[in-house]
Amino acid sequence: MTVNLHSTIDDEEYESGELLKGKFEKDAKLASPENQVHIITSVQCYGQETRDIDLVVFGSLKDYSTKVKCEVRHYGEDIKEREVKIDNFCVVIEVKEHDPERLHFDGTHLLVKYANRKIPHDATKQNLKQMYSLKNYLKADKLWISNLIFLPRAPKRPFEKEEISDEAVLFSDFDISDFWYKIFLQRQPIIFNSKINYSAMHSEIFEKELEKYLKKLTSKIKATRLDRKKIEEICRKQLRNQEYGDKLGDQLLIFRGRGGTGKTYRLLNLAWSIYDKYLARVLILTYNNALVADINRLLAIMRIPDGIDESIQIKSIYSFWYKVFYATGIRTHEEMEASYGYSDFQEYKEQLSNYLEKSKNNLSRLSIEYPDLFSWDYVMIDEAQDWPKDERDLIYKLFAPNKIIIADDIDQLIRNPFPCNWHVSTLVKEKQVVYLRKSLRQKSNLTRFIKEIMEKLEFYNWDIEDNEKSYGGKVIIVEGNYSKEFHENLMQQNKDDKNENIDMLFCVPPKNVNKDTDRSILGDGLANWGYLVWDGTGEKIRKSYPTNINQFRIVQYDSSRGLEGWICVNIAFDKFYEYKLDIYKTPKEGQSDFKSPEDRRKEFAARWLLIPLTRAMDTLVLHVEDPNSHISRILKEIYSNNPEYIKWVSE
Repeated sequence: MTVNLHSTIDDEEYESGELLKGKFEKDAKLASPENQVHIITSVQCYGQETRDIDLVVFGSLKDYSTKVKCEVRHYGEDIKEREVKIDNFCVVIEVKEHDPERLHFDGTHLLVKYANRKIPHDATKQNLKQMYSLKNYLKADKLWISNLIFLPRAPKRPFEKEEISDEAVLFSDFDISDFWYKIFLQRQPIIFNSKINYSAMHSEIFEKELEKYLKKLTSKIKATRLDRKKIEEICRKQLRNQEYGDKLGDQLLIFRGRGGTGKTYRLLNLAWSIYDKYLARVLILTYNNALVADINRLLAIMRIPDGIDESIQIKSIYSFWYKVFYATGIRTHEEMEASYGYSDFQEYKEQLSNYLEKSKNNLSRLSIEYPDLFSWDYVMIDEAQDWPKDERDLIYKLFAPNKIIIADDIDQLIRNPFPCNWHVSTLVKEKQVVYLRKSLRQKSNLTRFIKEIMEKLEFYNWDIEDNEKSYGGKVIIVEGNYSKEFHENLMQQNKDDKNENIDMLFCVPPKNVNKDTDRSILGDGLANWGYLVWDGTGEKIRKSYPTNINQFRIVQYDSSRGLEGWICVNIAFDKFYEYKLDIYKTPKEGQSDFKSPEDRRKEFAARWLLIPLTRAMDTLVLHVEDPNSHISRILKEIYSNNPEYIKWVSE
């Protein structure tokens, strides 16, 4: 027999993998060289809601049978010792290295008590989620996956006096017979050709698929040069000598700045510091699904766990709210299976507010049942200026203002005509605002260019300071078509700067998206040229994230907030401006700035332009379709005065 341990010595689950490997190797019946067992440690199911799995075990057994107490499918509930031939199996295993004193069985569920938490964690529920994540990640509809919890520090003896349901638990003193027994409880063997057989999948299909499964589960996301730079910034120690670091947990903390001043990465840096120093759980909420995908990719590269232990997780706002509605009984399972139903969103929020007012004690119960929703030490809000007041108040009721840290952009409003004021609440006892004034993303020429565009558009509010440590930067304006030749030149420039394709970001307007295929015209064009694409203009794709450094990232302009690229290409930039002018609606609430509706309309469109304009780090590419458009004329004028860093290309 060959037992393959797919792991590294510094892997957190390496020791557990070694223990399990030893259990298999002690079984003399498995000795045939045709029998293979694969143990994969610290598996990451990229793009799944539950990403981390401690152990995944596959077995392909050509010559193995064993005597185990079990039922036989379709033959009643007669449990007795039987000879079972095992063809193949697949198991997800959650490892809990806790002493018996911290373990408690509640019916069929194993609850784990953590030293730094009042509320125990439901390990069984977590284990079940891992099973579904693996099935979805492998796209293995025909594979039966069993789930077990391994307790390497807890023998069975301390629990023998209790009546417990440990059908899915392996204690530290288990033997291989226990392993098979508990797998057979979940999926009974069957009689085939007069013999009792067990398999997780038809043998011929399993043999074909196994290599593919192993390759997918053992592959790692490669980090680019920019990824490493971002991670270095995120992990930089910044709590030392910071007043807000001393007051964490005692006040509402607000980071306020304009686009490009590093608000999102300030949140990530602080999230890392809290996670690393206090072993805390941090939840980040944002409206932008593309940003969720982008940050989840970084967290996966950093190997930050997403379980109940210390972790950093990011979720989209709508996904979070609708799961809260379901957990509190406001929304049914059938409604969860259907579309989100945004038309009922306001009504759901009102019901949740009433629920929290009447049932404050239920939060403790909900924290046990749904720790991924309610059990967080800190909650961070990205683009907090865009939150409605009622959602702000709901977050305060769920977590309290002293556990909230927000990033507040002065300019970028998408959902609401007026910014949300987070410190105007009776629940806020103490607050601190940290102002961010320096451009951290754009090189100095890009900051200068953006200021000139905003002045031409008569929007004078974007007044951030240049980053004197990041000089240079290029602007390229492309008139006409976005050609393959031009694209290849950009790729070469990006490569010369020692970057990968994934470090480029493409933004497209709604008219560039094919609603029938849920893909962008640009993405189809790049694919036809032979390139790999992560097309985040499609809703399904945005739920995952790019895993190949050769993929180009494409998002709609409306989803670009918070993202960045070494080179950012803005397709049909002039048409995007016109689109925003066309969709502007005069707010129902009155305004006291004495501006005309037309001035407010232009300001609205200019604010929107700031979002894609501030995505580039080194090179900003603006593609314009109409040389006579208002934006094209402005760009031509700025170019004529600044040819030293702006290039005009006609295709």
